[in-house]
Amino acid sequence: MFEVLYQTDIMLLLKWIPFAFPCKLCAVTKVTKNSFDTRHSRASKPFEEIHMDIVGPICPLSREGHRYFLTIVDSCNQYSSTIPVKSKGDVSEVIAQAFEPFYKTPVSISAFGMNC
Repeated sequence: MFEVLYQTDIMLLLKWIPFAFPCKLCAVTKVTKNSFDTRHSRASKPFEEIHMDIVGPICPLSREGHRYFLTIVDSCNQYSSTIPVKSKGDVSEVIAQAFEPFYKTPVSISAFGMNC
């Protein structure tokens, strides 16, 4: 009933299966980065330092079609926010909209463990 596939059979089969090529943005974001410096001191004022990260892709999608979440944490008071994002390409617009109500721009932004 069931046949055993040997490694050589699997390799031949894989040559004939069409694979989707990863997008350039996905390849760039999967590059390994250095971990965040643990000797770092906490900011003394709100909006002095903000930490951000993208979580996703998630499956299943949200009802509104969001595949990612942007997480934002203020280093001073630990205020955190999670914002749904439909695609990685929308992240910069979502960040701008997130800070617009505060009429401020963070002094330092840490994204993916790197200071920007």
